[in-house]
Amino acid sequence: MSEKKHTLEIEDRSVMRLSGVEDVESFSEKIVVIRTSLGRLTVKGGGLLIKDLRTESGEMSISGTVDSLEYSRAKKPAGTVIRSLFG
Repeated sequence: MSEKKHTLEIEDRSVMRLSGVEDVESFSEKIVVIRTSLGRLTVKGGGLLIKDLRTESGEMSISGTVDSLEYSRAKKPAGTVIRSLFG
């Protein structure tokens, strides 16, 4: 995994700011799956929207109602959302 520092900030359960983002594996209004420098992060909630994604710096922000967060280790996926959109 990368040596990038991973941080997570949640404001009023409605805005999330992250660093150490390596890729977005999948997203919808109810779930966002992010590969970070510390493993896979699954964000569940309602009305989730990726507001900002800076792949060069590994930063992103998400708006919507955050109900839960779960970290897990993950194998590197063969194809991801960012690669399919911009690859």
